Amino acid sequence: MTLTLVESNFFAFDPNIRTSYVQSWSFGWQRELTRDMAIEIRYVGNRGTKLWRGFNLNEVNIFENGFLQEFLNAQRNLAISRAQGRGARFDDQ
Repeated sequence: MTLTLVESNFFAFDPNIRTSYVQSWSFGWQRELTRDMAIEIRYVGNRGTKLWRGFNLNEVNIFENGFLQEFLNAQRNLAISRAQGRGARFDDQ
């Protein structure tokens, strides 16, 4: 594993990384209905294999660290404060 520091961000590269590729296929069907009319059906498909991905290890998880509940509390307190005519206050007083 190779670690690189770029503008205070760490990047790691797998030394066994392989080149990714995309498989593509298409299918078409066409029939004449009348002398001046035809029908055509086409399908195009793609499938990526061994694609590279990046993961943000610093991503904030708002569900398990309590942030979401605190945000909802502040939102509720703001609505209560505005309903009582006290302006934009986020505390519970």
